[in-house]
Amino acid sequence: MKMLFEVKTNPDQRPFTFKPGTNQPIRSNLASQNDTYAQIISYATEAQLYQHRDFYYTVYVWQNYARLMRWDRAGVVLSEPFDWVKERKPLLTFMYAFAMATPQDQGYSSHARRATKDKVSALQKLHKAALGLTQADAEAPAEEGITKPAREDSTDAKPAAKAEGPDKGLAEKHRLLRAAYFAEMLRDTNKWPVHKITCVAFELAEHTGTQAQVQAQTQTQPQTQTQVEAKKATKTKVYWVGKYRSISTSRSPTGRCTKTYVAYDFDSDSFAFFKDSWCAAQVTTELANYKAMDEAFGLEQSNSIPTILASNGESTGVTRSQEFVENLRGRSHQLLVMREIGRPLEEYESQFQLVRVMADAMEGHRLAYEEAGILHRDVSANNIVIREDGRGMLIDWDMTRPVAEIRSGASQSLRSGTWMYMSALLTVLPWKWNELADDLESFLHILCVMALRFHVHDISTPLPITPEGNAANGPLIGALETYLVRYDGSAGMIGSERKLDTLELGGPRWRLNDEDCGIARLLQKLYRLCQQFYEGVNFRTLRTVSREGSLQWMCDSKFRFSQSPVFDSHVQIQQAFNSILQDNTIYWPLPSEKTGDQFEGLQT
Repeated sequence: MKMLFEVKTNPDQRPFTFKPGTNQPIRSNLASQNDTYAQIISYATEAQLYQHRDFYYTVYVWQNYARLMRWDRAGVVLSEPFDWVKERKPLLTFMYAFAMATPQDQGYSSHARRATKDKVSALQKLHKAALGLTQADAEAPAEEGITKPAREDSTDAKPAAKAEGPDKGLAEKHRLLRAAYFAEMLRDTNKWPVHKITCVAFELAEHTGTQAQVQAQTQTQPQTQTQVEAKKATKTKVYWVGKYRSISTSRSPTGRCTKTYVAYDFDSDSFAFFKDSWCAAQVTTELANYKAMDEAFGLEQSNSIPTILASNGESTGVTRSQEFVENLRGRSHQLLVMREIGRPLEEYESQFQLVRVMADAMEGHRLAYEEAGILHRDVSANNIVIREDGRGMLIDWDMTRPVAEIRSGASQSLRSGTWMYMSALLTVLPWKWNELADDLESFLHILCVMALRFHVHDISTPLPITPEGNAANGPLIGALETYLVRYDGSAGMIGSERKLDTLELGGPRWRLNDEDCGIARLLQKLYRLCQQFYEGVNFRTLRTVSREGSLQWMCDSKFRFSQSPVFDSHVQIQQAFNSILQDNTIYWPLPSEKTGDQFEGLQT
């Protein structure tokens, strides 16, 4: 759908004022307007979700009046109302201009074009081949959602990957992953058409070692004029995407609105991870953060941070709503293609894998902090993923900040990060700036949430675990609220004191049934570290400080929120993880010990 017309005739369904030539507010004061507003917003949200767009037009008609609307990821701009019956020219002019406009001027992304039938057919044949179908089946007309494997007795089945000996299992795993990725991107191509995405290739730095070593290499290896000109030449990369893999949980027409996809590259016959998001303008882009890390230590040298393959470059699409609305922040379009395709942390197979994946992510966090001078600021379960080889990776570097600028104050009025996993200090002190200690504490909260969700404890829903049983579990709801509760304070959002209480006490009020298992032992170590940190916090002084009063502390480089040095670096918390992983006496339960999701069905 290129553009939407919404027509209402009922006076109670009038969401805007439509009387021309007055200074009335845009929104009407009808009590019944909320449902109509929600309907309009949902239309704009869905259009931008299913299509690759920079903006979207709608025309809202109420009786003989109309307003033109332009949506982008910063907001929506409305025209003055006009009587389309008496004054036909404005609407007809707009419709003619829209019909004659280029796809880009109609709101479609300049980087995306709908795939031809031949390309879709080629992808579907590759999917069938990956499934190990017969040659005849592979050449048959493509069908939606085909998932059947080749018959075992087939004599002409030709799997996409075939190997003998010790590599056979690895090849089979690769084939199954390949088939799963094709199935994911080709699911219902009528609803989610396949698109061709054109990006700019990312030139990875050719080096190893620390920032000092990189600078030395740069000084000792001057480039020729030919090399300089070759690097200036823009190299493009083409990827193909279908149905999105995940979307922002807010499901809003405005904001970051992140969408991710599995993308296929015909040239290399490989898959990659594609991220489409809108970052706040005037802040460092995620691409710039990856460049800084690549220059510092080389993304290809680190297995715990994604390797960037391509992007939409520096010439990103920018919203325009902020040009018409005061105090509205604009957003810029960011496309990133990453080599590694991860799966959510919650899909870990065992306690040992959970701990190892988190340890890998922490190593990525340390590298960025110490080598590139970057603080992540949004360590959460959503931003730690499991690579195809079972190890871990820290992703989503779009909220980062240079360590040197941590004390310069907030770049946005709202708190950065995922509330559920924020440090207790950040949730009880709205004016506090993010620092290393806050990120490190988030690793503890991630482990706590995973333990509550997927392992048996003294407040678990009785087996078998069901959403209905979870919904009636008052103690479990109370434990979850420890991480979720917040309310508007005089200086900003304030969180539950219960999170702070558990850290000061050195442990939560609930206990895992198996207190000798790996994650139980690690939780004990992490809570002890946090307890030491909070023993060094002077809350009597901190609670009397306002956001304005904190500004003088930002300029004082000697000021510390805690006198404890436990989180001055990654050393002690990494030692806690490594001591658990390397201790041969630690008991690691079988994967079958992991339960179903105990948060499913909870209402908080």
